[in-house]
Amino acid sequence: MANTSSEQIPEKCMEIETITKSLYDIFQKDRDDKPLYFDSTISYSDIENNKLKYRIPAHQRYGSLDWKEEKKQKLIDSIFKGYPIQGITTSKHNDNSSEWLEIEDGATRLTILQEYYMNKFRYCGKIFNDLDERHRMRFNNYKLNIDVIKCTSPEDISYSFDRLNSGKPLTDADRYYALKSLSPFVKKAFELIEKPYCNRQYMNTRTFSDKKRKILPEICAIVATIAWGTEYTSVSSKRLYDVYFRELPDDIDARLESFFEHYNKIISNSFSNDYIGNKKIIWSKTSKILGLIMHDFIEPDSISVNIKRKMWSYIIKLAKTVPNFMFGEETIWNGLNKANQRNCLPEDFKARLTRIREIYNVNTRNSVVRDNNIVIE
Repeated sequence: MANTSSEQIPEKCMEIETITKSLYDIFQKDRDDKPLYFDSTISYSDIENNKLKYRIPAHQRYGSLDWKEEKKQKLIDSIFKGYPIQGITTSKHNDNSSEWLEIEDGATRLTILQEYYMNKFRYCGKIFNDLDERHRMRFNNYKLNIDVIKCTSPEDISYSFDRLNSGKPLTDADRYYALKSLSPFVKKAFELIEKPYCNRQYMNTRTFSDKKRKILPEICAIVATIAWGTEYTSVSSKRLYDVYFRELPDDIDARLESFFEHYNKIISNSFSNDYIGNKKIIWSKTSKILGLIMHDFIEPDSISVNIKRKMWSYIIKLAKTVPNFMFGEETIWNGLNKANQRNCLPEDFKARLTRIREIYNVNTRNSVVRDNNIVIE
C-alpha cells in the first residue's frame, strides 16, 4: 500500500472515468425476456456470467436481502420523481474475449431497480409491466452516473472498496469476503472451511456460502491466531487490517490441522450432549471456549498436550453439568474484572485461562472456588 505519511505524497494508482447510462441501457432484455447486460440473480462464478457487461463481484453483499419494503419503495419513488440517487462505482476488467465492469459500490441499488423492472414487486400498486408506456419510458430513461476505475493492483481495488463502504453498515464477513482472492490468511480461511478436520457441525459451517457468510470472521480469527499469535484473536476486520496481505508461515497447514486434532479430541472426550438445559454450547466462537483452548494450545509452556486435553475435558464436563459454572451466572469468572471476563485482548484471555488452570489444579482448586464463590457442584 502506498505511503500516506506527511513526508511523502503517494503516487496516483488509479484513473477514474465517469460515464452516463440509462436504466434501460443496463437492464434491457433479449428476445427470451432474459437480461442482456446485468443480472443480479447470477452468481459471479456462473459460467453464463461471462456474457454480462455489468457484474456483481463475489465480495459484494447480495442485493436486496437486507432492504425493507419501505426503503425499496423510496428508491423507486426517487426514480419516478426524478430525484438524484447515488451513482455507481465500478472497476474495469477484461480477458482475451471480453471486457466488463464489476460493481464495487451500488450493487444493492441496481439489484432493487432491476427487481422492479423484472416485475418482482409493486410500486403505487402496479408492477412494471402494468405501467402505461409513458411511465415505463420515464423509468427507462432515468440516467445514472457510473464511475469506472482503472488500476493495476487488485489490492488498490480492495482498499477502494473498503473506503467506499467505510460509512455503511458493512459487516466483517463482507470485508473478509472481499479479500478472498487477495489476502493470504482470508484465502486460507476459505480452504480451512473445506477441510474435513474443521468439523462442519461444531464449527457451524454447514450452510456457509457466498450468501451465508456469517461464520467467516471466526474462521479468519482462527487462522490469524494460529499463524501469528494470541494478539490476533479477533473477528474484527479493523483489528486484523495490518495482516491483510502478510505472508503466512510455511507450516500453517500443519499447525491448523494439529490444532483441530487437539480441539476435536477435547470435544469428543466431553459428554456427547451439547446442551445445558435449553442452552447449546457454541463451539465456533473465538470469544468463548474455542479462543481459550486455542490460546492454551499455542502458549509456550511445559504442559503436555495430553494434560491440556484432560484439563479441558474436565472443565467442559463441569460446564455441562453445573449450569451456573460457565453458563448462566458464569461463576467461574467471579473475582475477575469486567474486561477480563468479556474482552478478547491477550491479557483478558490470559486472565481467564489462568482461572481455568487454577480450578483444574487440585492444589489451588478449593481455595479459588471458596474465595470467589464459584459453583462447581
